[in-house]
Amino acid sequence: MNEHSSAYGGLIMSYQKLNDVASLFKIQDLNRSRLLRQKLNKNAKAQTISNAQKLLKSGEVLLYYSPGGPGEMIVSVITKNSASIGYNFPIDSWIAIKKQFINRINKKPNSINGYVAKMNEEIIDGHIISYNSKEQAFNAKDYEQFVSLTRELLQSSDASLANLQKDFLKQWYRFLISPIESKIQGKKTLIISGEASLNFLPFEAFVSPDNKYLIETYNIKYVPSVSVWASLQNRIYSDDRKELLAMGGATYQDPKSSSSSVRGINDIYDIQSQVTQKIASSSNISTELKALGFGGANYLPGTLQEVQNLQKIIPTATVLIDQDMKESDIKRLSASGELSNYKYIHIASHGFALYNIPELSGVMMTQPNGGDGNEDMFLLTHEIAKLNLNADLMVLSACETALGKIYRGEGVNGLNSAILTAGANNTLLSLWPVNDAGTMIFMSLVYDNLYNQNQEVDEAVNNAKRRLLNGDAGENFAAPYIWAPFVLNGK
Repeated sequence: MNEHSSAYGGLIMSYQKLNDVASLFKIQDLNRSRLLRQKLNKNAKAQTISNAQKLLKSGEVLLYYSPGGPGEMIVSVITKNSASIGYNFPIDSWIAIKKQFINRINKKPNSINGYVAKMNEEIIDGHIISYNSKEQAFNAKDYEQFVSLTRELLQSSDASLANLQKDFLKQWYRFLISPIESKIQGKKTLIISGEASLNFLPFEAFVSPDNKYLIETYNIKYVPSVSVWASLQNRIYSDDRKELLAMGGATYQDPKSSSSSVRGINDIYDIQSQVTQKIASSSNISTELKALGFGGANYLPGTLQEVQNLQKIIPTATVLIDQDMKESDIKRLSASGELSNYKYIHIASHGFALYNIPELSGVMMTQPNGGDGNEDMFLLTHEIAKLNLNADLMVLSACETALGKIYRGEGVNGLNSAILTAGANNTLLSLWPVNDAGTMIFMSLVYDNLYNQNQEVDEAVNNAKRRLLNGDAGENFAAPYIWAPFVLNGK
């Protein structure tokens, strides 16, 4: 897949130079969600612009982002009646950011003995390093560090960092949105498919030059690829399903029972090999989880209140708490067919995503003192993929459930792919550790929009974010770290 993806990457840059949007889009689609595409439809073929346009409504625009070199952006902009290519490589602003922030963090000076380094120079170990061009002075490590810094700032509730956060978010707007503003003007919804680390950033939080968040102007939703999106369109579920199954208030074993025996990368490789073999044979992997330090956890009282609030909004909801939300319980509901009879499935608990072993990403379920039979008490990626779902939306109201390991040619391998494979049409997952109270309020707004306001899933999620941003729940819940981590992906 890496070899294929390298070739596709070269073609993407070539077709951008040739301004061949039809060929560019076809290669972009081939270069993402390859495994998920086959899981959803073994006969799936590469999509064309015409295929994509048939899926789009008049107020929607599809943005297919691909990286060129570090800090270089290529995007196919597809509407119902048009297709064009957007391109941006704002090297001067990237170099300015590197000198102002990244070099400072890496303790690299921008001057030496009164000499100020030029755009194509930097100072390393007291020596002036000169590059052939300023483009070479900004590398992949610099770009990824800027992504990481952005994520750190978005997760912070420190008011003193608010202006710095906006500076970073304005750079993302200048980089990814400004070059195509004229192409998306007048549209209502942006449907975004990105590659690599763009999957770890919430576009709705990007800030325009006039200090507006992108979500103030557009609805935002995400798709892994048009091939996947097309397959999801074929899923039409019955209208007479029950409204909501919500799980929360899980109880866990003492967190002090968790201790890792992993001492290095070789231990990680050994565990990864063992996990792969056990998943293939449907064996319990509690030994491997214990070796990685997965055991007990602190109780989350907000998760109980969250699902109780949802039942107030949707009185017919089925709410399972504490000893009724074990791993064996959800598997039993799946096996009986009961799980497939809900429009919305909501699990509020601890979540986790392992970059080195994405198969071990998941959510914690209730951990009875005597154990849960043959189960390890963690609902993991491969187990979620085997659930029997006919849901319009599955929500994992937990920390970092939208993360995972990025594979070239695939994208993020994690819980999103597993849930779509299981049969849900949409997922609502988180990009970073979430605020307990803010999450409870946000989820209540989402379900109120779905049930009482009769809104579609994408409208319900975007409108809930705007209500928080507008201060409807109070100033404390208006910041991006409250509403921006939750990303809607799917149909």
